[in-house]
Amino acid sequence: MVCLGPFFDFEMKSAPILIVSLALLLISLTRNIVLASA
Repeated sequence: MVCLGPFFDFEMKSAPILIVSLALLLISLTRNIVLASA
């Protein structure tokens, strides 16, 4: 469990950045789809 400590801590810190980047990617994708269909 000791060797997993730093990795788990890194995951917890980088998770919000991952979520935000994924959300921005989804927003840009949906915007492109809407612009293409309109």
